[in-house]
Amino acid sequence: MGKSPGLKLTFFRGWDEPSGAKLADFELTGNGRTWRGLAWRLGETLEVDLSAALAIQEEILPMHTIADAVEGFRATAICAGARQIRVRLPTTYLGSLIPAPEGPGAVRLVHVCAQRPTFDESIELLESRRIEELGSGRFLDLFNAVFVPDDLGLPRPVDVDRVARLIWEGSAVEGVSGYETRALFYTKKPIGMFCIARDSRKRGARFGFAGLLPSYRRTRIMASAAKTVGLELARLDAFPITMEIDTRNRRSLRMAERRCGPPKGMVAVFDI
Repeated sequence: MGKSPGLKLTFFRGWDEPSGAKLADFELTGNGRTWRGLAWRLGETLEVDLSAALAIQEEILPMHTIADAVEGFRATAICAGARQIRVRLPTTYLGSLIPAPEGPGAVRLVHVCAQRPTFDESIELLESRRIEELGSGRFLDLFNAVFVPDDLGLPRPVDVDRVARLIWEGSAVEGVSGYETRALFYTKKPIGMFCIARDSRKRGARFGFAGLLPSYRRTRIMASAAKTVGLELARLDAFPITMEIDTRNRRSLRMAERRCGPPKGMVAVFDI
């Protein structure tokens, strides 16, 4: 495989889940080392989990070795139909893995918030409604106005519109399905949104695609939005919540570190 000629990918077993996901155990061998992990595909995304194997060996694989492993997965049946491969890694890679032409298109840190936040009672709440009340056109316009590619770790503006359409259709986004998306309103105007997806395999939820229109950031409305979202998450019993934040979105990373503590892992996203 590429610059790592001794690298070999072997699958042991595969199975399907009721959700439609296809899963497989695999083994990656090279240079006298062996790493075992789990791969699964749902929708347009193949997820490859190397976090546990690499954490145990406390070893940093070179970027070209990870890229060659991704190339190996691209040629397999489980990857058929996928548009991207997400590789889960331990936080030991923090600082050594960055978006690059020969590597991932995006790198995200994984934060887990276990405690429900508390808010000042004097902060006013915003109105929260399901996106179906907006209609397709207004929702797509709002999503594209709230997010830019770097916010979501996407390479091109056109990809932001594609993600918005997947959410509106209820399709899986990067291997996550079942998002409940709500719009935030201020003086009857939609100014932001947030998405929550339940994790069917464990307690808690995935929190993603949250943001406000640029003109409302760094204002008192931002505190109202945070309180509204926090109370909605508590009402839905969504804690602990897991969120992925692109390494280029430094403002959100600082906020996550304050509220949730250090990251629990990281994800490198490769386009196919």
